[in-house]
Amino acid sequence: MPTEDIEDFKATPVKLKEGRSIINDPNIPSGHKYPTSDKRMDTLRMMYKVGFGPSSSHTMGPRFAAERFFNETPGASFYVCTLYGSLAQTGRGHLTDSAIADVLKGCTFNWMPTKELPRHTNGMVLEAYDAEKNLILKRVYYSVGGGALQDGDLKDLDKVKCVGAVTIETAIITSHMTDTDEKSGIPTAEKSSPYQDFPHFSDIKKWCFANDKTLYEFVYQFDEPTIKDHLAYCWNAMKEAVERGLKKSHPVEASGHLKYPRKAFAYLAKAEQIGRSPAQDRQIVLRKKFLNLAYTLAVSEENGSASGNVVTAPTCGACGIVPGCMYYFYSEYKVPDDVILDALAVGGIIGNIAKCNGSISGAEAGCQAEVGVATAMAAAAICHILDYIDVRNGKDPMSKRDIVSCEEVAAVGALQHALGLTCDPVLGLVVEPCIERNGAYALRAHYAATMSMSNAHDELLSWDEIVHTMVVTGHDLPFELRESAQGGLAHFYCLDDVTDGATVKSSAGPSNLLTM
Repeated sequence: MPTEDIEDFKATPVKLKEGRSIINDPNIPSGHKYPTSDKRMDTLRMMYKVGFGPSSSHTMGPRFAAERFFNETPGASFYVCTLYGSLAQTGRGHLTDSAIADVLKGCTFNWMPTKELPRHTNGMVLEAYDAEKNLILKRVYYSVGGGALQDGDLKDLDKVKCVGAVTIETAIITSHMTDTDEKSGIPTAEKSSPYQDFPHFSDIKKWCFANDKTLYEFVYQFDEPTIKDHLAYCWNAMKEAVERGLKKSHPVEASGHLKYPRKAFAYLAKAEQIGRSPAQDRQIVLRKKFLNLAYTLAVSEENGSASGNVVTAPTCGACGIVPGCMYYFYSEYKVPDDVILDALAVGGIIGNIAKCNGSISGAEAGCQAEVGVATAMAAAAICHILDYIDVRNGKDPMSKRDIVSCEEVAAVGALQHALGLTCDPVLGLVVEPCIERNGAYALRAHYAATMSMSNAHDELLSWDEIVHTMVVTGHDLPFELRESAQGGLAHFYCLDDVTDGATVKSSAGPSNLLTM
């Protein structure tokens, strides 16, 4: 069927057995269409958030909830927090209790690792009591990924399920909840959505084509007037995280008895070593890879250490990929800050579609929702930067229509090869394999962008299709492989007969790397 004869998708829900909602493609004779999503696509301010890790969903989100609750209960004498599902399963490793107790002093915790609230596996209940033990206030919150916090309902406590029973059908309830601005504490449903007329990427692309605009121009036209200032704030935090992480060589602080070795500084040393010698083609390629690994791992190691600010892009667990890729061009190609900000806007709108119509929560859809989406964001952003570099070098700029198409193709290529990626970190820590996975997928982002910009790609799959495939695939994953620390690497990491149990040996670190 000729491409021009294919109409754009319009939202019409289709449900199959077991309540599963699947995408239907008009290229297929049955005339399938996208299911409706009632989620709001909020400002990029809610996508890129600055804060402490190691987990945006298990550390940052619960802390935001505690801060909101604290402000609502000025007369409280003590607090009780009940953590459900993934928050309870991996909360200690992610410092969930520490983040909450830092705000709600002396808080008592109840852990419910085998139970889930109905709307999302990252559910929590906060209670405030006065000195006579009278209940002042009780709230239900859901931390749904990327530091996003959504309000629940006390009626949810009557619908507690066994872990693993929250399917894509019941999770659709989440789409009716609204994100909360952690600074104002105001649910974003009470504010107008800047993207309310653009529920799918196909709608955004259609607008860009009709108005001869790029994705970053789309963002600047429809998002908040100060969004570029926020992007600048986030970019500065990203740079600081890279530079802070590169200076450190001791094991990642929050890795506990794993004693996970930092590797960023060693990759940087190797790249600098190559830079001091006569460069051959292979060494030039290696140097690029080492630098990308160094910059990306520097941020991920900082996140894993919970020792400084990082930026959710889209989450803390995947926070190294976008900054690492951007810093490479900033440092090596002297790409100016202003161009980086535009690239972050491009990557942000790609991630926003995934957050709205899919998921950016490892506990909901596996690591594909975190690292996979981060890789797509970085790949699209790199396309913008590559076009800038080409123009700076004297080449003709791509048409705005072509660059938008290339950015979508890069995002698709990045995420489709991460479909099915599991979230099963050892000991529930955002360390192994999370840190090194950020580095590996940062390299994939470069590959996806390069393939897209080569003009030898296909456009058989759209970003909307890949996002929906990702979230359905995520709900097909067993709960053991969705940030529960109950399966995969988390379950089998101690099989080897090693003297110190599962301790990560430093022989895998800098000394061997420097002699490669």
